[in-house]
Amino acid sequence: MSGVENTVPKRVASVPYVNAMPLVDGLPVDVEVTFDLPSRLPTLLESGEADAVLVSSVYALSLPGARAADGVGIVSDRAVESVRVFSSRPLGEIRRLALDPASMTSNLLAQLVLKEVYGACPESEPIPGGLGAMLDRADAAVLIGDAGMTAEAGSAVVLDLGEAWSSWTGLPFVWALWTGLEGLDAALAESLAASPHRVGAGRGSSLAEPYVETVAERSGWSREAVRRYLGQTMVYGLGEREKQGLSEFARRLGESGLASDLGLPVWVRSGNGGTGTLPDPGTARVPVGM
Repeated sequence: MSGVENTVPKRVASVPYVNAMPLVDGLPVDVEVTFDLPSRLPTLLESGEADAVLVSSVYALSLPGARAADGVGIVSDRAVESVRVFSSRPLGEIRRLALDPASMTSNLLAQLVLKEVYGACPESEPIPGGLGAMLDRADAAVLIGDAGMTAEAGSAVVLDLGEAWSSWTGLPFVWALWTGLEGLDAALAESLAASPHRVGAGRGSSLAEPYVETVAERSGWSREAVRRYLGQTMVYGLGEREKQGLSEFARRLGESGLASDLGLPVWVRSGNGGTGTLPDPGTARVPVGM
């Protein structure tokens, strides 16, 4: 592992969605992976049951002492396809918004975009039961993951939240990060960052056909949908531009009053001491100006 020796158990937990598969399928066999809903992953981290969790970027921004694996995340640059708002009314006229109970970041992004771009400030609450049940009780609904990808829109107005963010800001959007506390060390960060490269995932990549077939069998998606989504739509690298998008999201959340006390995590990388933050390597969690 590039000369980095890890002597502690490696335990990670991930969301169970197709967009996360390349981040866990490429991990070494000695990394134990469990799956749960995004809203339940923080408990696994804070209880010590996991050394890192693939979790909402908002959680990484709000957790004191948070570390994040450098170089990797679930990212979109324009359309994301799997995080969408479905509305029975024009977007600027939404009065009641059903939130996805499994979501953290997507719900906040939906409220931010509706408020700042469309001038709508709907009452919002989590409503379970799928798109039909959500729209029975609200004007619009947020759906994420495989449900957000495959839901039939019918006559609803559909807003792709990745496209909406990039059109508004000109930046990528970071949906999820490998987040941890002290257990996320340099060796684990190296394994986590390497995983999507091992399966060839991410925009501009060429997914190996056996892997396309494996994901299609597990997900029920067509091979063409898997090839397009994991190889062209999603971005798994996390560089300066992606980090700028993450910081901008935190800043705009604060200015809108939707969240507070947010700060960038400490970025953990392999080699050269293992940890650092941007823009000031080696410092503590960096507050985001509000």
